Amino acid sequence: MVAELVAVVVACLDNVTRHVGEGAPAWVLLEDLGDRVAVSVRDEGDGIPEGRLAEARAEGRLGVSGSIEGRVRDLGGTATLSTGPFGTEWEVVVPKG
Repeated sequence: MVAELVAVVVACLDNVTRHVGEGAPAWVLLEDLGDRVAVSVRDEGDGIPEGRLAEARAEGRLGVSGSIEGRVRDLGGTATLSTGPFGTEWEVVVPKG
């Protein structure tokens, strides 16, 4: 589980570098919720335009759906995306195994 969560965080941070910019600030928070672990990754970029992730999936580009959502789903968890002009935040919650 730890290796997969690290891979999710790396994918999120790679997206910050790619889409917000080299050296852009980002924050990672890890919380122990007893029977679950929560990891949040947040940046202050422009956010992901509405429909962009669905468009990428339709084009066969599965970066987010595979490297983030797919890994979390395989762990039995959830990945929630909040995005807008304030930036982007992924909140990942997985059960302890």
